[in-house]
Formats: sequence, structure tokens, C-alpha cells
Amino acid sequence: METAITPSTNIALTEAPQLKKSVTSIIKQWSANSLTEFSEARSAPPAIYTDPDIFELEMSELFLKEWILVARAGQIPKHGDYFTYEILDKSIIFIRQEDGTIKALANACLHHFTSLVQGSGCKQKLVCPYHSWTYQADGQLIGIPQKDGFQRCNKSGLPSDRDRLLEYRCEIWHGFIFLSLNESIEPISERLANLEGVIEKYSFDKFEDLYLTTTEFECNWKTLIENFVESYHVPYLHKSTFGPLVPPGLMKMMPGDNHFTFHVTPLGSDEEKNILNKEVPADDPNLLGDYGVFPNGLIGHHFDYLWWINVRPIDVDRSEMRWGISFHPNALASASDAQTWMQELIDLITAVLREDKLAVEGVQRGARLMADDRGCFFHAMEQGAFEFQRYVASKLEKYVR
Repeated sequence: METAITPSTNIALTEAPQLKKSVTSIIKQWSANSLTEFSEARSAPPAIYTDPDIFELEMSELFLKEWILVARAGQIPKHGDYFTYEILDKSIIFIRQEDGTIKALANACLHHFTSLVQGSGCKQKLVCPYHSWTYQADGQLIGIPQKDGFQRCNKSGLPSDRDRLLEYRCEIWHGFIFLSLNESIEPISERLANLEGVIEKYSFDKFEDLYLTTTEFECNWKTLIENFVESYHVPYLHKSTFGPLVPPGLMKMMPGDNHFTFHVTPLGSDEEKNILNKEVPADDPNLLGDYGVFPNGLIGHHFDYLWWINVRPIDVDRSEMRWGISFHPNALASASDAQTWMQELIDLITAVLREDKLAVEGVQRGARLMADDRGCFFHAMEQGAFEFQRYVASKLEKYVR
């Protein structure tokens, strides 16, 4: 009888250990607050940003079980193009297949667990640097040097169809790559069905993925997400960069659901003159749309470009943000100097993020100074942050029922 050496594809969704009273108290307070109306809500306890036990629960309940936004599919356009991504101590290879799909494979050789690749590149075959075990781009083991001893796994001494790298759930939604370590979760298209109706007319999958970078922040991951789903701060923190482009009196919140929040900025006559992409829907009143996709993504939409963010928690007070800009081909074709236009936009968003970095890292330092003090949500444009806090609290409340 042959025995496959493939590891199990079932990820253990373990329950959290017995919680400390202080953690239970934080979650109870957080959960109770999330059930109030926004007009009466207070912000969550500061400890949600600083307590390591809260952080571990979030990793278990969100990043182990939910869909997380990882990148844009255009980052790996050709067969064999790949990049690696680490989440929850798991290194994962995202690699383009011959049929055009993308697979998410465990970056660990079946033989002695060595990482097969690092960073990004293009390989039709994955060769382990330790003992040269070789895999196809789909994860199938196809080559073993000095394979006589392999007969203890398969009598033929050759790999069987079952000998392949562990594969995780990976789906493409409007040009975005989503990953889930939870085999039983519904498709991302079902999870974001209500958002689908909002953005489908913009054809996000047409935008060309031409810029990508990574920045590390000394703050809790939630602080970053909250910053990008509320725009109350924009005219103040970004008064000399992005603020003048987004009049605060025009921005308005729109109805989301348990998986996303969004707000828009209406299109004015002056802005319409400056739009390069002439495929603008005739009945669309909005220049900008900001979509917070829970738990870790943000998509900023302009007719000419997409600005997107993936937040990856590293520790309770340290996070990585992978962000990129994707450009509509019509805008690129219409620009008198496309390279200059793209660089000016990259420079603008880079400057905005420098300002955000100072603010969110300041929030993290301040949260450590506070005891049980909580602030209020003052402005309508903070509703996105409230809805995000409500989402996270809903995933943790089972521990205090």
C-alpha cells in the first residue's frame, strides 16, 4: 500500500486558551460598545491595540479563518511568476499556473520542510535548494535525486499524484488575490456580494498593476485599518497633500455590511475636466470611492487609478503594509507624459503615507499611556472605523458569552 507524503490540507481551527479576567473584561466592554448605535458609540478600550492576548485571539479568529486581501493578480502575470507571502508563521507561494489561474502553495519541501523560494521571480519548476526535490508550478512532486529510498513511501520509487505541496484557498476577485486558510469558508464572491454591486461597473480587473512597495509601521494592525476607513482626519493631517483634493464637506458614508465599509466623494465639474479615463460611467456621481474590505484590505478608487492596501500583522505593536497603485489603460494612453503622471501620483501617495505613519504610530504610543479611558466618535466620517471595530468585536465575543 502506497502512502502519500502530502501533509494534511485541514488547518486546525483551535479554540483559545482560558482567558485572563482582564482580557475578558476588555472584550465584554468592546462587544457591548459595538452593539450601540453609531451616534451614541464610544471608541473601544485602548487595550485592544496593546494586549498580546487580544492580538493572538484576532490572529486565530480573523487571519486563520477569514478571507484576507493579499495582492493584485497583475503582480504575477505569466506562467511561473510567483511571490512569497508570510502570515501566521506560514510562508506561502502565490504562483501563476499554465491555465492562467493562481495557486497558493505551502513554501515548504515535503522532504525536510526547507523553503523552496524567497521573494519573487519566475519558475516553471520549484527546486528545493537543500536536496533538489523538484515540483511543478502546481505543487506536484516530479523529481527526487537518488530516489531508491523513496520506495518506503511509494513502492515504485516514483512520486504519485498525491505527493504534492499543501495548497490553500486562493481566489481572484476583480483583479485582487484573496487567501483563506479556512477550507470551509464561502467563496469571496459570496462574501463580498453586496460590494460587487457597487464596484462592478468600474472593471477593476482592467487596471494595470504597475507599482508595489512595502512599508513597516510600529503600530497595531487595527490602527492602520481604522486610519484608512475614516476620512475625518484628511483635511487636518493631510492639509498640504491629499486634503485639498478631497473637500470634507462633500464626503459621505454609504451603507456597507458585516464584511466591508465604504465612503465616497462626489464628482465636481472641475474634477471631471481632469479625468484622463474617458470610460467614466455617464450616471456616476462619484470621483472617489474608499472601500474597507475586512479584515485587512483597503481599495481606493479613482476613475484613472486604484490605490490598494494590504495590512499584515507582525506583532501586537508592529505591522507591515503592502500597497500598490494600478492604472487604467485609458488614462495611461490619454496622459501627455504617462511616466511623469504616474510618478507624481506615486510621490503624492508616498507623502500621504508618511503623514499617516506619524499619526498611527502616535496612536500606538498613546494607547499604552491610557488605562480604561475611551474616546467618542465625533464625526460622521468616523463611522467606517466604528463598523470595523464592530466587525472585529463580533469575531471575539464568543469568548465572553
